[in-house]
Amino acid sequence: MLTATGFAQDLAPLTGELLEEGVYQEETKGDLGAAIALYQQVIESEQASRPRAAEAQYRLAICYQKQGNTTLAVRSFEALVENYPNQTQWVDAALGHLPKPFEPEFVPWVDGEITTMELRLPTGFVVGYVIYRTELINRDGRDLWRITNRSLAGGESITKVEIDPKTLKPVHGYMYSSQMDLGEISWWFEEDHVRLLYGEDPEEKTVPLSSDVIDNLQAHYLMRQFPIEVGFSTEQTVFVGLSAAAVPIVLSIVALEELETPIGTFECAHVEIEIAGTTQHFWTTTDDSRKLVRFKAGGVEAIVTRSDVVSPGDEQIYRNDSIGFEADLPASWGVFDRSDPEKAAERARIEIRDPGVIGTWSIAATRLDPDDSDRTDLEEAREMVEKQIKGLTKKATDFVLDESSRSETQITDGALVSFLGEAKMGSADVFVKKSVLHSRGVTLVFSLRCLADDLVQQEATFDRIVASARID
Repeated sequence: MLTATGFAQDLAPLTGELLEEGVYQEETKGDLGAAIALYQQVIESEQASRPRAAEAQYRLAICYQKQGNTTLAVRSFEALVENYPNQTQWVDAALGHLPKPFEPEFVPWVDGEITTMELRLPTGFVVGYVIYRTELINRDGRDLWRITNRSLAGGESITKVEIDPKTLKPVHGYMYSSQMDLGEISWWFEEDHVRLLYGEDPEEKTVPLSSDVIDNLQAHYLMRQFPIEVGFSTEQTVFVGLSAAAVPIVLSIVALEELETPIGTFECAHVEIEIAGTTQHFWTTTDDSRKLVRFKAGGVEAIVTRSDVVSPGDEQIYRNDSIGFEADLPASWGVFDRSDPEKAAERARIEIRDPGVIGTWSIAATRLDPDDSDRTDLEEAREMVEKQIKGLTKKATDFVLDESSRSETQITDGALVSFLGEAKMGSADVFVKKSVLHSRGVTLVFSLRCLADDLVQQEATFDRIVASARID
């Protein structure tokens, strides 16, 4: 025992020397790697005193911070607070570096806000679109903000979260994706847990919560409420409905940058989000709107292409000069031209999306030389309808035509033929409606595919759009 005690006494000064050497490597020579190795030796030594080990832990975190490794720095500061609670000098210093939950004091978004973003690969190739919509709603007598994310990239998906406008705490979340076997997920936030329902499963799942959370969809809205201060950082816990998990994230403003976009040039706060070992990048404007104009995550970049505020009932006129037609669409909807540029004068394909309801809309337009056919407009429209039915039957073996839905209408300088049928969208039952308008050598094929529950509302809107079509 005497020998062992003497050996320990001999080692104690060594940890002090290691610490001093670490400080020398860090502050004088600037060799952070060497300093980190020395500090780790002190921390791992059983002979180091508590104050000395706490100092080494703090300096280790500072070295990671100097290297730009925010994740390891935060973990090291947290380890100091947890493992050395009585070393108040170093604990207080560590707490000054740790991000804290942020309590926002203002809301920069407004009712009716619409943002459309184009999703691009690093090559610049466009792979899809995202539409964000913000609106005030009333659910069961309660006023709520509803935030909607409508994604169009390799499939159809929609995510919504409703939040209390006073506390900004999430109340209800919803997700549907055509690529999910489950179909849809709903979740409700309670005081200390979240209730979830998956697809048609009647059994609720409960996920306990150990801290306050925000919904995953709220994260980029939260960053719009940050003070415009480089170095500002906060830690939040987000709930992800798809995985039914609460995940810690760190959000930090790392720079102020000027950013050029298709809708203008803006000074932006560059915000980094660290989540599950990955880093995502977001840019929000520094003006009063604080709108999101760019983000990079998962190898994809999104850039804003539209930012508007619209009221219910507002309309936009879509005009296609190449073919020569136009139609009136709801102002909040996204319109995406998917035409082949080399054939745009003869053929066009326009995709349209309601940001609040899952479903696919499109207008396919073809211009033919009227002298190429001696058939009537009604005959042309009928022939195109038969092609559409044949194509649906071939692509979807489960497509069933409702024969009673066929309708034919002679209109001024043209004819309109429509039909309705049922098919599948992933695991969900959907209705498909098509209307073919032929006039003045132009054929317009309007297509709607929506969930059965949305048919009444969507069909009424569809018919209004078709009726508004004008051909030059």
